[in-house]
Amino acid sequence: MLKMLSASSLAAVAVLLSATPRANAETMTPKVLVITMFGGETKPWLEGEKLDRKIAVPGLSKEYPEVACDEKGLCVMTTAMGYANAASSVSALVYSNLFDLKQTYILIAGIAGVDPEEGTLGSAHWARYAVDGGLRHDIDPRQIAADWPSGIVALGASKPGEKPKWAAGTEVYQLNEPLLQKAFALSKDVELADNDDAKAYRASYPSAPGNAAPAVSICDTVSIDTYWHGSKIAEGMGAWSTMMTDGKANYCTTQMEDNASLTALRRAADAGLLNFDRIALLRTASNFDREAPDRRTIIVSQVRRLWSCHRQCLSCGRQGRPFDHRRLGWLGKGRAEPVGERRRLIVGAPRQGERLLPSILRATATYGNLTRSGFFRKRGRWWS
Repeated sequence: MLKMLSASSLAAVAVLLSATPRANAETMTPKVLVITMFGGETKPWLEGEKLDRKIAVPGLSKEYPEVACDEKGLCVMTTAMGYANAASSVSALVYSNLFDLKQTYILIAGIAGVDPEEGTLGSAHWARYAVDGGLRHDIDPRQIAADWPSGIVALGASKPGEKPKWAAGTEVYQLNEPLLQKAFALSKDVELADNDDAKAYRASYPSAPGNAAPAVSICDTVSIDTYWHGSKIAEGMGAWSTMMTDGKANYCTTQMEDNASLTALRRAADAGLLNFDRIALLRTASNFDREAPDRRTIIVSQVRRLWSCHRQCLSCGRQGRPFDHRRLGWLGKGRAEPVGERRRLIVGAPRQGERLLPSILRATATYGNLTRSGFFRKRGRWWS
């Protein structure tokens, strides 16, 4: 009995001792945390900033097991692609006890497909709404009723355009409006990178902004694991985002992670671990979400061309143009909540002394890869 007691006691002590390094580990307090989704999006940050401190976080993907930080308070993490990776990796970081994110600004920054009626190759788009494109019924379009515009049907609904009868609560996130407006105001006049290949590719689209030079705008993003392409799906996704936000969203980009990342961040905010109002979402266009009007039938060669364009966006990612780092004023005090849970954005009076991220885009790159979204410095300091 004594031997058994001794063994169990030693085991308990061993468990406590094994937990001690985590409890005593130095906590990093980032001024800014950038969330990217794969290596091509992360590479320009690693090349453009001195992110010499590497912090291994249990639960991150095996492909991207570390968060890279610098001495001024910038940290960059990579989730790996898709919903499962995004939610798992963000959750692993926020619950690791290795980071204090209560005062941290968070930028989700990656590439996306773009609606040619809202942007072009290389354009940059700040999101007000992130809409889940996958939490729905999907009826085979070859078998739908003749008067249906698509097979996209809300959960529990009987036809397209009807509101869902039940929901998961993560279908729509609205981001903080004062932060969104500050980010756009600072970045809207940035000259974005462009080149002859991009100009030639977009020339098949008949009107601006699809065939024009890239620019910065505010419009909204749809998240879905499936990497889709084509005008019929695109029109359905646009109608879906409009319906899910009661006509408020203006769809422009499509990507594979944002609602998953925002769900993990929302729950962390509910647990008091971060401030959801300090999240900004930026997607830059690597490809169009649909074919040009004179190419109504998508063939294999067009899909290969789409992927070629996507790869080029990554290889050209270092051609961004730096611009001045300016300090912004106050951020309105507010609270952003998931619309899917029937909550709303509440914005109060500005809070004096609270500094917003003192600069936003340092550079964007040809074909839309956000490079060093060279965030928020003034005379070498990070502001909070």
